[in-house]
Order: sequence, then structure tokens, then C-alpha cells
Amino acid sequence: MFKQHKKLFLKFVLILLATTSCSKAVEEEALQSLLTTEKLYVTTGACNSGNGLTTYTTTATRTLEAYNIYNGQHETTLLDYNSAGTFAGGTHPKKMLDRGDYIFVLNENSTTTSERKIIKVPKSNPLNYSNYYLNPAVFNGAMNALNIDSEGSMLISKTTAIEKINTTPIRIPAGANPWVNSPGGNCATSNSFISSVLTLPPISGSTTGKIIYAHQGNTAALNRIGIISSSGYYSASDCLTGLQINSITHTKATNVSPGPVAFNINSTSPTSMVLIPYSSGTITSKLIVSYSNGQTSNNNAGTYNLNHGLVIWDIVEPDTTTASLTNPTILYDNTSFLFGVSTMAYNSNDGYLYVATAGEPGAVNQTTNGYGYNIEKFALNIDQDGHVTLNRVTYNNQPFIKGGAYTKCISDLAIGK
Repeated sequence: MFKQHKKLFLKFVLILLATTSCSKAVEEEALQSLLTTEKLYVTTGACNSGNGLTTYTTTATRTLEAYNIYNGQHETTLLDYNSAGTFAGGTHPKKMLDRGDYIFVLNENSTTTSERKIIKVPKSNPLNYSNYYLNPAVFNGAMNALNIDSEGSMLISKTTAIEKINTTPIRIPAGANPWVNSPGGNCATSNSFISSVLTLPPISGSTTGKIIYAHQGNTAALNRIGIISSSGYYSASDCLTGLQINSITHTKATNVSPGPVAFNINSTSPTSMVLIPYSSGTITSKLIVSYSNGQTSNNNAGTYNLNHGLVIWDIVEPDTTTASLTNPTILYDNTSFLFGVSTMAYNSNDGYLYVATAGEPGAVNQTTNGYGYNIEKFALNIDQDGHVTLNRVTYNNQPFIKGGAYTKCISDLAIGK
């Protein structure tokens, strides 16, 4: 009954708008505003935009923000880490997980390491946050990434390893080590900067999904993506696949300017990842990875190299103990709008991808002129044959959210109510 009344109300609003000579764009915006209850949550702090690109640390905004996911308007600041007595100086919100009524936030502090923790922030009363998990012996490296598996356990990358924290919450080791620690085999060498971690959906015969991670460094050999067994890493056989990204042939999607894809010697970094729901045969998901480094464009000296871009991979899982990454395809590489990507979020409800990108394209040091990071919005389309295109959504050729004082710099994005 409520849904019927809501539909009638929306119809009435549209009729009213039409009779007042409003444009179609205004009508659509009013409708979407009524239908949309989701928000785009943003954490700002020390972020990672790729090897060789300098971004904010001490001058970072250090807040938890909420934006209107339809029109990009700023709605509220949930937490300001700069407020006296709220958090210790130098504490940055890194990554977050939206859990409905509350948000988990991973805090990092490089000087007061006892402040490394996961906090639980109720949306209705953010200042009433509580410590969910803190253990200096476990959080003994710089905090980078946060994810949650199908059973509710958290996976946290701390530069050198991936820790697992169950719902109790207590730490779950792999023998005497973190859940994933200095993996060998094809996953080596991945023990200095794990930039992103995700868990795949469980496939038939398993209760949790495999672990996928990105690792970056200052040489091409260190910039890698790997998949680890869902039961953690105990030996080299638990590395199901691992690859150096510039050693795999990349192609371009049909909406990208054609031509060969090459990599330069300055090490293109995988800075963030999002999973895209998709299933066809043994392909169980697709993975979008943001690439970035300290190069000023993709066409330095007139030669194309993939320094900044969004690339989609097929994840192939024939069974519970096997996985591979194949078919890397460049979806977007226009460095006028996509430069120094720090994080992404995908909304599977409507197919939009939100991408945090440096506010001054072409500047290796983002702090010199003090621009905030932008948030770009893209429409993702996968046709019946599995071909993918990504198109920038823009009004007057402007970013979806223009960088400013609230966005220096964007350490994470999350979509929730």
C-alpha cells in the first residue's frame, strides 16, 4: 500500500512540475531526489594516488563526509578529526565499510601508532562513535585497506600483510602469521605496500570467497595483483594467481581511442579496486583496477604509455582452489579528468562508478596549489557478450563533485543509506 501511495505522489509531483513549465532536466532531478535515499560517504585524509605522486598528509582535511548521491551536493560532516578532543593529532580516516545504520572506519596514525584502530560510527549520532577493534601488536604497520567477507570477518591490509578479524572481534592468524603474510610463488614479492584488498563472493563448495589484493612499489616488478586461497596463506600453493600488471597484454575498450598499449619504466601502480557483479561460465566477477603513477599524462613526449587509467579484468574461478585474472581492458584513460586515482565505489543498483581523482591533472605534487580531489561519475555498461564500456557522466563538463576544502584528499568512498 505504501508503495502505491508513493507512486501516486511521485506522479502528482511530475504533473505539477510539468504544469509549471519546468524543463525535463528539472523534472528528472526532482523525481530522482524523491526516489534516492542513498548517500555517497567520503573519508578524507592521507591517501594513496600511486607511486611517485605526492599528495596530502599533514594538510589533509581529515573528515567523514556525506554527499547527495544524485546531485553531488554536500549534506553534512559526520566526523571532523580536527576537532579538539575527538582524535589524537595526526589521526587520519583511511577506509570505511557501510553497514546500514553505522559505518566502520579504519584509522591510521603514523606517529601515535596506538591510535591505529577500527571505530564504529552510528549515522544517527556520529560523535557517539566507539572503538570496535584496536590492538597495537596486530596493527603494527601503516593501515591501508579494509574489506569484509561473506561471513562478516574483516580483512585489513597493513602495508606488509593482511590481517583477519572475525565478528567477535578477535584476530584470526594463519599459523603464527597474519592471514596473508609475505606470499610466495607467483604472488611474490608482495610484502611492502598492499594498497587494496577485496574478498570475492563464495562459489559453490565454499563458505567464503577467495582474497584478491593489489600491491604497489617503485619498480615494475612490485606492481602486482594476486588472488589468495579463502583459507588464508600458509604456503606458496595458497597463491592461486599472481601477476605483474605491466607484463600482461592490455587492450582497449571500444570507447577508448584505439592503438597499442605500452607501459613505461616508471612503474604504473594499482591504487584501488572494485568488484563488479558478473557471471558467465567460469567468469565469476569482473574487477576494475585504477592505475596511476607520477607521470604527468599518458602521452609524455608524444608516446602513449598507460600511466593513469581504469582497467577491467575477468576473474575466472573454475573451482574452489583455482583462480586466474585475464583479459585486462582499458575502460577510460583521459588524463584531463582521470589523474592520480585514490579510490573508487561502485553502485550495483544503478551501474554508476564513482572515482576520486586528483584535483590538478598533470601535477606530480598535488599539494603545491592546494586543490581538493574531485569525484567523477561514470556509467558502466556490460552487454550480453560481456563487452564493457565506461562513459563519464557530466554536467557542463564539470566533475560530479568538484574538489574543495572538504576533499584534501579522498581516502575512500562508500555508498549507503
